[in-house]
Amino acid sequence: MFKQIMGASVAALCFATAPSLAQTWDFTAGKSYVFGDSLSDTGNVFLAAGAGAPPVYFNGQFSNGPVWHEYLTGDTLALSPFLTGIIGDASNGINFAHGGARTYGFASSPGGPILPGSIEQAQFYAAGVANGSIAAPTSSDIFSIWIGGNNFLSALSGAPLDINQGVADIQQTLTTLASAGARRFVLFGVPPIGTSVEAPAPFDAQFDQAAAQFNLGLRSVDAAISAQFGADVLYINVEDLLLDLYADPAAYGFSEVRTDCVSQGLLLDACPADWSDYDGIHPTTQSHAVLAAFVVASGMNDDYAGQSAGGLSEHAYQVSRHLIVDAMDEAGRARQQTGPYLTGGWLDGSVDAEAGRAGVDYDGWSVSGGFNANLDNGFFAGGRVSFADTTSSVDSALAASGEAETFAIAVHGGWSTGAFYVLGGAGLGRTDMDTMRATGFAPRNSVTGSWVIDHSFTALEAGFDFTPAEGFILTPYLRGVFTDYELGTNIEQGVLLAGRYQETDFSSTLYEAGLRAEWQVSDAGQLTAGLAYESEDDAERTLGVLLNDVDLSTAQAGGNEDGVLRAQLGYVAEIRDRLSIALTAAGRTGDGTESLQARLQVRLGF
Repeated sequence: MFKQIMGASVAALCFATAPSLAQTWDFTAGKSYVFGDSLSDTGNVFLAAGAGAPPVYFNGQFSNGPVWHEYLTGDTLALSPFLTGIIGDASNGINFAHGGARTYGFASSPGGPILPGSIEQAQFYAAGVANGSIAAPTSSDIFSIWIGGNNFLSALSGAPLDINQGVADIQQTLTTLASAGARRFVLFGVPPIGTSVEAPAPFDAQFDQAAAQFNLGLRSVDAAISAQFGADVLYINVEDLLLDLYADPAAYGFSEVRTDCVSQGLLLDACPADWSDYDGIHPTTQSHAVLAAFVVASGMNDDYAGQSAGGLSEHAYQVSRHLIVDAMDEAGRARQQTGPYLTGGWLDGSVDAEAGRAGVDYDGWSVSGGFNANLDNGFFAGGRVSFADTTSSVDSALAASGEAETFAIAVHGGWSTGAFYVLGGAGLGRTDMDTMRATGFAPRNSVTGSWVIDHSFTALEAGFDFTPAEGFILTPYLRGVFTDYELGTNIEQGVLLAGRYQETDFSSTLYEAGLRAEWQVSDAGQLTAGLAYESEDDAERTLGVLLNDVDLSTAQAGGNEDGVLRAQLGYVAEIRDRLSIALTAAGRTGDGTESLQARLQVRLGF
């Protein structure tokens, strides 16, 4: 099983390096700078002490093999002991992490040297940038901070545990780095200390509760640094990852998560590949590999979860728009076709990906029923009820799918002199959508959600019929449609990498100038065609997406479509009196928007 997990990890790592307009978290594009403690140290503590790594550990790491960032980047980082300067080639980055470090520096013995905390590590980096010994950061460089666990462990020996101060120290660490030019941070939460470390039993629950409080504080650090410096901060939810791993170790390829290898004399390669704990405090290299895969997946979700959600929103938007257009088309029929009616049909459509937005394919069926009535003096009116059941698939790096049920009601009315007409319509509807979105993390590869999207519209249309030849009618028209959409608060369901979509609403004002043509080619057949120019205002459709309640990304689900050309061609076959079948193909292009739609519809009048 572990080979499968490693395979998934490698696949995810390779995928994360693929170029994409929307991608932020490419972990191999620039240098990597690591700040923290023994969970990330690859030799600093032993070099600073002037001693080689003890035989229980691998190559200076506090594990039996490579640690998380070595799996992540595939590169060896230069070491930077606090006292002796940079050791090794810094072209791939520098590891400042120091075994035993807390968020603040302290002397491990009276009068001894200061063991650098994350504050001092960041200051050393900033000083190196200032004096030119370290290259100035680029927009591709990533700064990873994983610190805080030793603040908790030191409490076991009597050191005070000040959670608020520890969080403030980490904020100071990121502020120092950001002031030196860093703009892309990976910020790790602390593990559930009581559950993951061999601490005395009375401390288990207290440490887990304190760790959760500490991590909550880190979420505020994320938001503060992002706001102050315009930085990208990716929060890694180590707490939930490890709690899930302990609850279901088999999903991660582990059979043993409580007993550590060192206590059993299983050192280095003798440590079983399906054990997660190496020495009671530090993970095995296999656990580090899982963590690296989780970091990549977290980056993918930060990059693409909003894009996937935007595609699902586009699905709901297109279906509601389809029902609105149907309602207005039916309002036009009310001039000639009166009485009750039923319609049913199939819809198949797609919207191409563009400008950071995901493409989406959708299809399904719809039914509607209503009535049209001619009133006195050329007035007409009617109403309808519609229902559509559609599914969609979103073409994104994190694929998504939706199953939507849309219910809508509409009323219409107008006046016609015979050739000239004016009509209006209004309606409202609701879409209930069940969603599934990929996470890119093999052990927990999907999350689900349930959306509710409400819409309402008002519309006005005016046109004029003229007949250039027998059986051939041309109708130039103008139409305006105002639509309001509202997405209710939604929280995805999933153990890991589930997002939360902030409640949002937007309005769209669509102006359309078009020409419709109808040609009666036989007693039972009619060709239809249409060409229209559309301009949409105030329709920037965005979704606020929160991952781990901190990583706010804005997904553009749609945009102003100014200068869109829409064309359609169809055929209506009269099967018998008041029973017809219509086949229509339509497409829209312009302003970066490409979409296609095909419809088959049966209409029965009474």
